[in-house]
Amino acid sequence: MLRIRSHILLYLLIAGHTLFAQQTDNVFIVVIDGARYTETFGDPNHQYIPRIWNNLRPQGTIYTSFYIEGLTQTNPGHSTILSGAWQYISNDGTERPHQPTVFEYYRKEKSAAITNCFVILGKDKLNVLAYSDHSEYAYNYRALVKYSSAPYDDKVTFSNFRSVIVTSQPRLGIINFASTDNAAHSGSWSRYVSALRTADSLTYELWLTLQSDSFYRGKTTLIITGDHGRHLDNVADGFRSHGDNCKGCRHIATMIIGPDTPAGHIDSTKRLQIDIAPTAGRLLNFTPKYSTGTVMTSAFLTKVKSVGTILPQKIELMQNYPNPFNPSTTLRFSLPRTEFITLTVYTMLGEEVTRLVEGINPPGAYELKWNTGRFSSGIYFCKLATEGTRGSGEGSFVVNKMILNK
Repeated sequence: MLRIRSHILLYLLIAGHTLFAQQTDNVFIVVIDGARYTETFGDPNHQYIPRIWNNLRPQGTIYTSFYIEGLTQTNPGHSTILSGAWQYISNDGTERPHQPTVFEYYRKEKSAAITNCFVILGKDKLNVLAYSDHSEYAYNYRALVKYSSAPYDDKVTFSNFRSVIVTSQPRLGIINFASTDNAAHSGSWSRYVSALRTADSLTYELWLTLQSDSFYRGKTTLIITGDHGRHLDNVADGFRSHGDNCKGCRHIATMIIGPDTPAGHIDSTKRLQIDIAPTAGRLLNFTPKYSTGTVMTSAFLTKVKSVGTILPQKIELMQNYPNPFNPSTTLRFSLPRTEFITLTVYTMLGEEVTRLVEGINPPGAYELKWNTGRFSSGIYFCKLATEGTRGSGEGSFVVNKMILNK
């Protein structure tokens, strides 16, 4: 599947209109600081994250091949999440991100008030996340910071979150649950997994809090991720430390839950920490133009019209009608099962001219109208491609010929 650079936002064209996510008005990013994959999604029993696994996972999409290819430390990790570009900055809080954060993009593009964006701590040194030192953005587009009176007590952080959403109703925020990392650095396994259980429970409570608030209910997407992992147990100090490029430090658990995200989906395609910012950008319809990440398209349900109630027996792309056509034509396709699909239009030379649909669709029959707008007369090909089980290579495709006469 094509990885489209983040400065060109991936969009769906239906009846000639650009449709971004229609229901998400708010995005919160929860960072469980220093949680290792082997104690999260990689644990077959999921004993330390029962709420995320049993209660939240069925409602959202999880990413099982989510990696960090930059510095596996707290401040670089958080800065990368918010900027969508690898940030090689100091870990002691003396250096700000060098690329704009999602807060700066959002506030500048939307002319949004400062109260719309919040950094909720967590570790004091993460106050640098409020804004970057980028010359086009920086302080004038900063987020507010809510400090914690007890940086390594996640319950205090959660209390601060509740206070912020009541008093300010921000649209975009990041929450740092710092206790898991702090406990692991102590060298106590029992403290580490206990802190992870607490972060798991508080993340679930955070979601319930959002869903019980009329301002956020049904209009909020939650991204749950990590800033870094930890060394694997075969390394000398094992879970106690992190900071290199070992798989334990680079591989982290990530999930997305919200009104525009498929429920119960597993994405095993390799995704990167820099992909979070452009995904948040698509959810809230702003452009992180200096990001080098790509939109995680599996986090979005497609927006096409479902027609009929009979379950199709096979994957099918019907001939468009009318054909030949001018200036628009109706496209129809059917799916016998939930599939990640792309519906694209090509020229005779194989050049992709538009991508009409990209995302997950449940079983059913669908139709949409393609308004050709600026396209010239000629022969085009419409291709419906399915990916089957993500990463399995078992997908298929169907192609139809279309004739545009202007």
